[in-house]
Amino acid sequence: MDRKKVVFELVEDNAIVRRPCFICGGYSEKSQIVCEVREGLHKGKMVCEFCVQSQEIDDILKGHIESLETRAAILRSLIGRVEVPTWEQWEDKFCEVEREAERRYVEAQNK
Repeated sequence: MDRKKVVFELVEDNAIVRRPCFICGGYSEKSQIVCEVREGLHKGKMVCEFCVQSQEIDDILKGHIESLETRAAILRSLIGRVEVPTWEQWEDKFCEVEREAERRYVEAQNK
């Protein structure tokens, strides 16, 4: 395992979207700066301002890892047991909901 430090830097950002945090699994706020890795294996990975503020990076990572391991176990338990509607059923239901929304809209406009 590579023990080289992974260096995150503060850089200017476009502030249009919230970005996923590599450390906690949450999301940043829309901000004009982000804390991200600029080069190497982890290039583009980002740390949210909440993790930066707390400075408890190792503890947050451990909690995130535990959460992912729990989720992985749950997902594994679903293999072979999941039933979902067909795509055709999805499309039919979508059209039905769209028609009903349109009907309600027209009805509200006529009141």
